[in-house]
Amino acid sequence: CVMYDLTATNTSSATSHNVRIDDVIPEYTSHFTASNTLPTISAGNIDLSPLEGGTGIISGNAGSVISGASVTLIFGVKVD
Repeated sequence: CVMYDLTATNTSSATSHNVRIDDVIPEYTSHFTASNTLPTISAGNIDLSPLEGGTGIISGNAGSVISGASVTLIFGVKVD
């Protein structure tokens, strides 16, 4: 298994709005949910996620992120 830990940091001096973190499950892998605990996002919600063993897009909506703050999306895949 491979765990992906994607972090978006607002390095501007203003609040960022409509922040999203999206990624695609790589070829020759499948989504790993760890008993439905993955994917997870540190702020906001997961909008789109394949079922266990599926493929496709992982999509997280963080909403607004204040200056200097970060949001993290974590998901896992199994190598086929």
